[in-house]
Amino acid sequence: MSEQEKEFISYLEEHGVIDHLSRALLELFEEKEKPKDAIKFISDHLQDVDADVPLEDLKRENLFLRQENQRLTKKFEELNDTLNKLLSSDRGGAKIKDLNGCLEGGEVTAK
Repeated sequence: MSEQEKEFISYLEEHGVIDHLSRALLELFEEKEKPKDAIKFISDHLQDVDADVPLEDLKRENLFLRQENQRLTKKFEELNDTLNKLLSSDRGGAKIKDLNGCLEGGEVTAK
């Protein structure tokens, strides 16, 4: 074995790669019903190494948060458009004062 190979193996050991691969392979070995895609099984188990939350839960949460972000962005744009219309109208100042009661601690004034 070359010095370069020894250094690489040492690197893998120091960073826990060999332990994590061994655990993933052992889990695959211990599976009563072997998965159809062994590579995916190992990949999924390697991704879960430092995570307390299953990958599928994280994917669902990510999707939910992206949808919520889109919804809130759309709502913000609608409210911003409404505010701009109020500010540009002749009665904008009066309407904004009426809305002021809905704000917590803030005051909106027309320019």
